[in-house]
Amino acid sequence: MELGAWSLELGAWSLELGANGLGHAPERGILVLMRNGTNESQAKTAMTTIGGQMVLSDRLSQFRKIYRWFNLTLIHQGTWPLLLVLTSAPLGKAGDIPMPWYLARLAGPALAVMFALLYVRNQQQIDEVASFATAPPVSTGGRPSLALQVKVALLGLTAMLVIARLIAGPIEPAAKVILFGSADVLAFQLIHFEVVRRSYRDQTQGIGLAVVLFGLSWGLRDMMLTLLGPTEASPALALLTGVILGLVVAAVSRVLRSWPGGFWSAAAAQFLFVYLVIGFVG
Repeated sequence: MELGAWSLELGAWSLELGANGLGHAPERGILVLMRNGTNESQAKTAMTTIGGQMVLSDRLSQFRKIYRWFNLTLIHQGTWPLLLVLTSAPLGKAGDIPMPWYLARLAGPALAVMFALLYVRNQQQIDEVASFATAPPVSTGGRPSLALQVKVALLGLTAMLVIARLIAGPIEPAAKVILFGSADVLAFQLIHFEVVRRSYRDQTQGIGLAVVLFGLSWGLRDMMLTLLGPTEASPALALLTGVILGLVVAAVSRVLRSWPGGFWSAAAAQFLFVYLVIGFVG
């Protein structure tokens, strides 16, 4: 009876942790051991609060946050390499992959965006600290602020270049690159600068970790594709160069989120240079 009661309580604790995985409820669990017919609360990687509840330790809480990023990154970056290993899917750039394999290539970032949005929807809104902005954008003399003008120009340039790429054609490969690039950029930005950043009340810690994990995600993708590629390139070198490139993109995104500000400024800049410029030129 004692062992059965302990198992029931442990199961309830596990269910509570699972239920809190997508929510913004406090991350806590209650583990009550039944011993000699009495309830004895014991701290298992936890601390007891005034109300008698046990809050997960910092180490376990940190593990859950990293594990959340790891799951989203596996969906984002690992879906296509897994298909390359298990099936006869063709290896190549997004614009060169034929249908219906292209839809499988697109599935990874698209699913990552969907799950990231579910996390963001249930996370607490935490304002991003604009540490790079010296002053908030202010309109003077009835004219839009400089930050607003830069933001509109960046978004407008991206839209015009998308139209130009489609007109220049061939339209099908161009559309494939644009569609895949949009999903990939949204996945990068949502996973790191929304899900990861919002997981921390200390925004300095949240933003710093978002930048580091952004670079790591980029490096892991390059390494996996190099391992599965036809050439004998070094996976370690691909990982290193990918991490460096990812850190640069993440740092630029961080600056643009502060000034001119907003999610779409950083996303448009990444999409513009990585896919509309390098994606077509390369």
